[in-house]
Amino acid sequence: MLGDRCAPPQIQAYRHGSERVGYGWSQSSFRAHTYSERGIRSATLAGVTCVDAICVAVGVLGTSVSVFFAAGAMIGAMITMYGAVASRQREIGTLRALGFSRSSVLTSFLFEAVLLSIVGGALGAAASTLMGFVHFSMVNQASWSEIVFSFDPTPRVLTTALIFAGGMGLFGGLLPAVRAARTSPLKAIRG
Repeated sequence: MLGDRCAPPQIQAYRHGSERVGYGWSQSSFRAHTYSERGIRSATLAGVTCVDAICVAVGVLGTSVSVFFAAGAMIGAMITMYGAVASRQREIGTLRALGFSRSSVLTSFLFEAVLLSIVGGALGAAASTLMGFVHFSMVNQASWSEIVFSFDPTPRVLTTALIFAGGMGLFGGLLPAVRAARTSPLKAIRG
């Protein structure tokens, strides 16, 4: 494979034989390949703008969907942690009566929320590696070129996903942890 640079700088063109040109994002995990019947030159000239536009559209769509899913995940983490605080009222009251500070209770619940979200993020990252075997193709009817999308997660993408998972757990668990820290020992022990 020859790696010829095209404009913009993140796109690389790969020559496969005499009739195919594939384009792939070099710094992320998203790849789009286009194969044309008209030869390398026409696919190189006409395919870059088509692939760029489709990659931008798919990227914007993917980002907007992931933002909504992240908000839903944070709300889910918050509901789960509120349930954990409600079910452990007596334990929280006992800890406070034994002399644990509010910051200790807050830290323990935040640690639990972050730990649960990182475990969930690790499971999701492991499942996302299976997406490397899935390929989606689109055919441009005007130029009879085929664009194939695939997701190949890199270590950088997986690490970023785990960091975002921890952040979502932190923000989703913050309000329930504050509620647990503000629990009155007497009211909690009485039930």
